[in-house]
Amino acid sequence: DRPRMFRLVADQAVINRYGFNSHGAVAVQQNLQHYRQAQQQAVSWSNLPWYQQVWYTLYPPILPQGPIGVNVGKNKVTPNEEAVQDYVATIQQLGPYADYLVMNISSPNTPNLRQLQQADHLASLIRACVQARNALATSSSNGKNKVPPLLVKLAPDLTDEELQQIAKTCLEEGVNGIVVTNTTNQRPVDLLSSPTLTQETGGLSGAPMKQQSTQMIRTLFRQLQGQIPIIGVGGVASGQDAYDKFKAGASLVQ
Repeated sequence: DRPRMFRLVADQAVINRYGFNSHGAVAVQQNLQHYRQAQQQAVSWSNLPWYQQVWYTLYPPILPQGPIGVNVGKNKVTPNEEAVQDYVATIQQLGPYADYLVMNISSPNTPNLRQLQQADHLASLIRACVQARNALATSSSNGKNKVPPLLVKLAPDLTDEELQQIAKTCLEEGVNGIVVTNTTNQRPVDLLSSPTLTQETGGLSGAPMKQQSTQMIRTLFRQLQGQIPIIGVGGVASGQDAYDKFKAGASLVQ
């Protein structure tokens, strides 16, 4: 159903219920292949006409830059009991083109996905994804001849006890980073926008997420004792917002 995205202008926020909308892994793989090929393209100056050599000397071609992060999740129709297969298959297919991989187990718009954050699911899922990631060492196309870091993306609506268990599991299973946080199902009582908007189903992001995300970073940093990098996300709209995330314990900010 559409629309699936709603702007809460008065709150500097957005509610979305996109889910993992995509043209599919094959289309994404083709896009990533083209991106990598463009990055690795080298102009053979000796084979170019002299005027093109002059042109490229004066105006070097701009090649694609920046790291590629591949967000991995299960399909909407896949039951949690079979979720591992979706994650592993996607890592195998798209991992060779990634600079880092993110296990998304926290989208609020994919039915039952957040149950994968529970201890009885999480350890086996991470273990399978780490094994699939490690197997990329012989098939990497990211130009660095090494496997990409594997990160886990968490929901903001976790209790301190749940967060502590997740931190313990991530440490034990060799996760390389944790993204904090995804969007929230909660609706703060001080939202200014019309209830017609605020009551829409979906994940809330933007300014109302700032304090909740920053506090979760602070809590998780204490539990991890700095052993796993944290990527801070949520309500970042200024340099000060980013700095607050760093002070709370984040190593990077999105």
